[in-house]
Amino acid sequence: MAKKLQSKKTPTTALSQHSVDIATLVNRFYQVVGDVNSQKDSQLFLNDFLTESEITAFAKRLAIAVELDAGKSYDKIRQEYGVSTATISVVSEMISKPGMQLALKKVKTDNWAEQMSEKIVTFLKK
Repeated sequence: MAKKLQSKKTPTTALSQHSVDIATLVNRFYQVVGDVNSQKDSQLFLNDFLTESEITAFAKRLAIAVELDAGKSYDKIRQEYGVSTATISVVSEMISKPGMQLALKKVKTDNWAEQMSEKIVTFLKK
């Protein structure tokens, strides 16, 4: 089981008016997300938990961050992903945060592994 994560953000919602401890709910959510162990399980969980629009928004944010990190211009990103410059700007502000850096590191590692795999396959075919 994943260790209990402490929420830096405590959402304020209608639940705040009730006896439910929001921080506990948020920590439980983080724990469940942390306990998901595979891409298949992640897909199953997120498809049931989030709407298609929410999943698309998260996926686009990650793609925008990858493109910004690679030095792509706002205009090219806007055209390629059909997003506003405001959205790109918001992602740009998030890019230096630890969570986004973690995601970018994961994407870079996956990309490197794919490239090396392709090189090995090409080499072995010779």
